[in-house]
Amino acid sequence: MKALKWTVVAFFGLLAALVISSFAGCGGGSGTASPAAGGASVSGLVADGAVANATVTAYNDIGLTNQIGSGSTDASGNFSFNLTVTPVPSILYLRATGGIDLSTGLPAPTMVFAGVTNGTGINITPLTDSVYQLSLSVGLNNAIATISGQLGVTNSEIYGGVSNPATAAAVNTVAASGSMAATLPDGKYYLTAIHFDGHEIANSNHSFSGIADILNNNIAVMALTVSGGVVTGTTPNGSGGTETVSGRVSGNAVVLIINSSTGENIHVAGTIGRLGGITGTFLDVDPNSTTHLRPGVFAASAVPQGVNATMFANAVGAAYTGPFNFLARGLFGGHNLIWGAEPKQPLPKTAGGSFTPATFAVNSDDGSGINPGTGTLTGAFGNMVSSNGLPTALAVMQYVDPSGENIFIVQPVGSRSGIWLSADPSNSNEADGIGDFSGTLPGSVGSLAASSYNIYVASIDPGWLGQARAAVLNGMAMNNSVGVADFSGCAGTGFCTSSTGFGVGDGNELGVFAGDVFGMKKDDDNIWDGAEPDEHIRLVHFFGSGAFAGAEERPVNASMVNGGAMSGIGDYPSTFVGIAVPPGSAAPRFSGTLNFLARSLYTMDGVYDSAWGSITISGTGGSIAYTSSSGGAGTAALTAINTNGIYHLSFASGNGTVDIFWPVGGRLALFFEADGSGTIGRIGEAYLTQ
Repeated sequence: MKALKWTVVAFFGLLAALVISSFAGCGGGSGTASPAAGGASVSGLVADGAVANATVTAYNDIGLTNQIGSGSTDASGNFSFNLTVTPVPSILYLRATGGIDLSTGLPAPTMVFAGVTNGTGINITPLTDSVYQLSLSVGLNNAIATISGQLGVTNSEIYGGVSNPATAAAVNTVAASGSMAATLPDGKYYLTAIHFDGHEIANSNHSFSGIADILNNNIAVMALTVSGGVVTGTTPNGSGGTETVSGRVSGNAVVLIINSSTGENIHVAGTIGRLGGITGTFLDVDPNSTTHLRPGVFAASAVPQGVNATMFANAVGAAYTGPFNFLARGLFGGHNLIWGAEPKQPLPKTAGGSFTPATFAVNSDDGSGINPGTGTLTGAFGNMVSSNGLPTALAVMQYVDPSGENIFIVQPVGSRSGIWLSADPSNSNEADGIGDFSGTLPGSVGSLAASSYNIYVASIDPGWLGQARAAVLNGMAMNNSVGVADFSGCAGTGFCTSSTGFGVGDGNELGVFAGDVFGMKKDDDNIWDGAEPDEHIRLVHFFGSGAFAGAEERPVNASMVNGGAMSGIGDYPSTFVGIAVPPGSAAPRFSGTLNFLARSLYTMDGVYDSAWGSITISGTGGSIAYTSSSGGAGTAALTAINTNGIYHLSFASGNGTVDIFWPVGGRLALFFEADGSGTIGRIGEAYLTQ
């Protein structure tokens, strides 16, 4: 069976019609250029720190689809332009994209303003963006009230200028939360990545006695150029030569392919956060190996090649606040959930340098995950990675656990995600555990309220390859809640655990919740073999709409291999998306246009391509325009079905069908492709941006 090669979808979700009223912005500056002739004038400031050369686009709808004007910020972050309409709409939306944060020298995050304004003194900041994102599910008035209570600021301070101390403090809190999305504007970058893969577990050739081992053996540096979203570059190989790098940037996502002359290729995909931090997963595809797929995780930092090193290092050192809610998951080796409150780290505000991580207590599931155990990670050593003579946003920390094992934690400062590795000194410092984690600020403005929620999900199963599309669609869980997640007793800043979770499968499930991050573990017999119904371990992040996205890991057993197509995949993390809807509440809907960047995860034909384009949703229909790295391109009509806040989008591609699943307001979707006979030959994930 030959899989289709099309391209896929994605979209950064914003919702449907909401009743909105807001407050006038105040405290912004005015641009230096005179607005062009036309409609009403708007002016103000874009500030994370002040953002120069950002594009500011005006809309009169919450879906940010009906554009009514645009301009750009000057060298001080000010903007001024005319709308195409008069007067200023009763509710004005402004989105700032791209540009350079003058306080860091780095690409600025995407930020939105929504409110009632006379058109002057508008401030677009991380704080107004957090209000907008939360308003998508609860309405603007409720969003303002919630964030005002969380951050201790008044309504006028939420919309105030960053020269106001209270506004500036709240902006810094939001910016440091790690949940902001950013992009990589056109330019030249050094991308420095630390990577771990399943091949390193119990590998006698790999030793991890200290951070120096990681920096010598598990680091990759790429010289990249981004132009019009297209990425080109090079990276050194192990033989003194270089390999070529190609890929794309779309919104807050990047997909790269490292091409080897031997036929081995590494497919990398991740999301971009504040300060240029990137986290994600990769597949090492080696047709010459008996296990031709080797999965792994990475944490990276993209730094403009001309950045002011001192300014950047100071910004990174100032941005690492705390304490964090630390929730980790084992992917290779052990398969546990681990959580605790990670203290603020005293990062050096200089280019590179070392520091001493603070000790912190952790909990971990005990076998079946029902009886958590406790322990302490003792801080040993920390290092701020430097590369090509420049600092990066990568912090690498070494701890020692109660059993004497070394625990290495890698986090891009400004991101809420990272990776970890454990090594056993009693066994030649071989790795015995690798995974990913979330480090989020307690009380994050993206947190779900302490309440009860119906949970609806869609997830990827590697065993779908070779299966009938109709049977897989019938097994999706969007039509009925997989259970009620009761977070009503989770008020406060720490973790809330449950021994019942969703109650699926043949027994109880551990649930670990900390506002905007959730971990789930199902393993009744503590044997990771796929023998139990729905045995899994999950780690997901929530967004303001109640949407969540992350990864699900399930053991890949013999019944899922399909004649060798999945040979060597191991316990690869698969895309897991869903939405939490309060009982009795209407599920969110969406109407508008979104951009996507997608990549294949598992294929029957061994081709791992990527795709990009745009998608428009309108009612129960829409359209898609796409281009594929394998040469395909086209447009197609969409069928759009919203089931409890999760869209099922489908369209004809070649002689088959593509199905996409996206929770409204999320940043990730999953997809699969079936051929003309209805057999699934390709599954993957798509990153979403508006």
